[in-house]
Amino acid sequence: MISPVRTTADWIDALDRPDAPTEPAVQMAVLLDYPVALGGEMNERTVEVLRELRLMTSGGSPASIGTVASPAHAADLGGIDRLAHYALDAWADDISEPSRELRRALEHGEPTTVLRYQTQPGGRSTVLDYARMMETLDDYCRRAVLMTLAPRAEVYALRRWTVEQYVAQFDGEPPQPWRSPER
Repeated sequence: MISPVRTTADWIDALDRPDAPTEPAVQMAVLLDYPVALGGEMNERTVEVLRELRLMTSGGSPASIGTVASPAHAADLGGIDRLAHYALDAWADDISEPSRELRRALEHGEPTTVLRYQTQPGGRSTVLDYARMMETLDDYCRRAVLMTLAPRAEVYALRRWTVEQYVAQFDGEPPQPWRSPER
């Protein structure tokens, strides 16, 4: 398991409780008033950092990664790469419809939209693993282990809200609309 960065991942630990359900309380997690342009920026940034990770780990061995990163970072990056592949494979079907809706809203210049994510057994822990992975990658970006820039505060806030909304709705809470921290 990836060692999350303690200074930023405490919010994830608060969501990852031992008595958490493994079965979703709802069939869909709904993201209300999802900010289209910001969501597009978040997706581009995620693709960018995962592309860089793929390039760094494509040599296949931690030693080849170690020429760019420290040995400790190389081991973490290899683990993150495996988790990224698992998460993308596990969620490919579930994220295709929300991705289509976001692209449609971007093409039409809509300021907000509603995204719907199918929930599935075990989805809660997968989303939290994704959040930990992204926290670790963000930390590497801030420390220049990766060349990709760390996310802007509002992009980070959107990713956090998305994870929190998925988990809350998985647990049976009603959806809450996006409210920019800049408002």
